[in-house]
Amino acid sequence: RIHNGEAKEVTPITVENGTITFSTSEFSTYAIVYTDADKTPGTPSTPGTPSTPGTPSADNGNNTGNGAGTTTTPSSPNTGDMTMRTIMPLAAVMGIALLGAAYVLMARTKKED
Repeated sequence: RIHNGEAKEVTPITVENGTITFSTSEFSTYAIVYTDADKTPGTPSTPGTPSTPGTPSADNGNNTGNGAGTTTTPSSPNTGDMTMRTIMPLAAVMGIALLGAAYVLMARTKKED
């Protein structure tokens, strides 16, 4: 958790049936950190010691380094719903078609009068 600009590990925690539970008395920013031991190069860091910004962290499967000691910035996971990217252009086309139909009907109505 990060509280008043200071990062600390929350303990104790329990993990049961895919649920992480802990107790706290402070309103803070919390994060769940996962480290895959099979992919962690070198010596693991000390638990409870936060890494400083800019320091490369363990590979979480998103890094695509070439293995020669280089580290790339991990990409963000795709968590967005793609439905709106499909619906919005369709809605725009339907709106334009509706405006065009209204214009044609108005033009016909004026000619008949």
